[in-house]
Amino acid sequence: MTYPISQSQLLVQSPDALSSARSTLEKESAQLEKSHRELERMMMMCTVFNDGILIHRNPEKPEYALVVGGRIPKAKEMTLGEAELFKNNSIRSKFGLELLGDMPPKRIFCSRTCRRCNRPSGLRCSACRTCYCSKLCQAKDWKRHVFACCAKGRPNDVDRLKIMTRQWIFASQDKSSRTTLLTALFSDGDLCKMFGFNQCVEEFEVANLFCIYANLVQSVGSVNLQHYVDEQLLGDFIQSWISASQIHRPGDDRDCPCFPWFLSKRLTGFDIPHKEGSYTYQVHATINLKRYFSPGSGLSHSEKSVASLYSILLRDFNNIPDASTVEWILFGFCYCISTGHREAFVAAYLELAKNGTPLDQIAKAWETSSLQHLKKSQGIDISLLNADIDYFQQSSVDEFGISSHGRGQARPFWLVLSLLPARVPISLEVRDTPK
Repeated sequence: MTYPISQSQLLVQSPDALSSARSTLEKESAQLEKSHRELERMMMMCTVFNDGILIHRNPEKPEYALVVGGRIPKAKEMTLGEAELFKNNSIRSKFGLELLGDMPPKRIFCSRTCRRCNRPSGLRCSACRTCYCSKLCQAKDWKRHVFACCAKGRPNDVDRLKIMTRQWIFASQDKSSRTTLLTALFSDGDLCKMFGFNQCVEEFEVANLFCIYANLVQSVGSVNLQHYVDEQLLGDFIQSWISASQIHRPGDDRDCPCFPWFLSKRLTGFDIPHKEGSYTYQVHATINLKRYFSPGSGLSHSEKSVASLYSILLRDFNNIPDASTVEWILFGFCYCISTGHREAFVAAYLELAKNGTPLDQIAKAWETSSLQHLKKSQGIDISLLNADIDYFQQSSVDEFGISSHGRGQARPFWLVLSLLPARVPISLEVRDTPK
């Protein structure tokens, strides 16, 4: 081959000069067609291609149309909705998709329940997206939800305290109501630590704090008081406010005894807020446990269970095991059907500790289901309890179920399952316990 290469030889070697490439491009251009939408616009009428579906509206019946094409050999009159469904299903069948009428119902993988009544919910709070089943449920739950919602202008922490303070004033003469309120108060860890309730040892100290906050909110206002809460200066402000009140009203008989109590507690480090601290009344109960029993480090399993029970009973308040604790089942509190029964039950256990009964002796009696005999031998009065029920023995699995057979009343089966060891065999049969 001679050099330089001529232009004709270069074109021969270029793919642009090949006849096969040019013919392929021409075929692709020839195969391009206009869309049926554009043809309908040009022809000003509906068109049908191959096995497509033609829908032609009936001018005499605006709600009906004539359908031609697909699997219909002749024109068929249908409603507009049926015609559109038929056309969509025809297209879906070409691609191997299920028909619209044959699709399985939708399943909710993440089911949402109403915050108030636990029914299936389809509505949500517009501010925080909390689920509700209806506007009525949302309105009824608003008095509690308002403190957790992110709505504009929602109540502050002092407003929550005002509600608790008002409830305490109404419940001050009823022991049962006070017990319920104390349980609710100490279930809210943020509120307790923010306003110093976690440092109270006895119930009268809780009452003193409620009295101080009631006077403080009335004098200063919740908005101004919230400012000191946000600045972590609530304790210093209360001390200054009490000192200023005593200066302006020296020797006034109307001064509440809670004021000098608070000033004396501040001398020992009664900090408000005290978010890093523990609950002092629980620590004090542990100290009393050591004073009554002097437990060592090598306790058996039954002795640890009894010690855990007395760490609850020796508190000044919130000292009755409830359904959220293991002791509720292990020590027979589940058989009590009234508050009086539970209080008598607690008093019987405390009487054992006051009589100087060793911890190992109580644990052995509990393990052998002879606690009732031990208490009777020490002259402890248990006459308030039902004589037909042995409250002081460990409960077996067969005692519990969803029915009211056997001793006591119906028990929540889910709670029993959550408290049982993993290897305990569980029978779902409903059995009658012999009386």
